[in-house]
Amino acid sequence: MLQIVLWPILLVWMGLAVAITLGIVAMLIWSTAHQLRDEAGEDGEVWCPVLKRTMKVHGLPRHFTIGPGFVNLSRCERWGDGRVQCTKPCLAAEAILANERTRAA
Repeated sequence: MLQIVLWPILLVWMGLAVAITLGIVAMLIWSTAHQLRDEAGEDGEVWCPVLKRTMKVHGLPRHFTIGPGFVNLSRCERWGDGRVQCTKPCLAAEAILANERTRAA
């Protein structure tokens, strides 16, 4: 009689253990995949307040809708002499524009 009661309890505990283990493994796979995708970077466009134009960039994307589209730039649109014409100020364009609007008002 005791076996009839204990086997279902064991099955429930084993089910919980398997579910938790699968959850942990899935979380590790998901976070590793996102880290690798971020490491590769992606292409996009950023407003450059210095040159007052949109520049094509490649960098680490931001995964939130608040703030600039990139956290860091690895390369930016290049021109004839090979210099990078737009760098970190591109990432702070919204803050720079807000500061200029505040001064103008």
